[in-house]
Amino acid sequence: MSNTYASYTKFNVSLSENQKDKIRNAYKKGDGLTLRLEPKTGHDSLMLTTTQIKKLLQARKLKKSCDITLSKNQIQQSGGFIGVTAATLGALAPIIARALVAGAASAAASKVVNKVTGKGLKKKKGGALYIQKRRRSD
Repeated sequence: MSNTYASYTKFNVSLSENQKDKIRNAYKKGDGLTLRLEPKTGHDSLMLTTTQIKKLLQARKLKKSCDITLSKNQIQQSGGFIGVTAATLGALAPIIARALVAGAASAAASKVVNKVTGKGLKKKKGGALYIQKRRRSD
């Protein structure tokens, strides 16, 4: 019998893209699933029970992979984060790309204006560069 009030601890694991997809799908369906985890620490985190953490740590000592079964409650706490993060990044990608392009275009336009107007960097006889000071027109 499973304890619905189980205490979970955030634990770092290494998940493949395929495993992340499985977690997202289980999250959407409201199901549990079993994952075979490699014995290395990664940047992905899952909400695990103390027993599951002990099992993973033992497998890491032996440098062997192990199967961990995640309940739908664990999937909601772990998978929901992974799903939301991926969906958020996917939704923000076009906005971030536009901002980067706009910033690059602005910087390029600024350099062109400085070249045309003769402002910006100047070269001394010895080959050293210096920034030309603006002249005041009082």
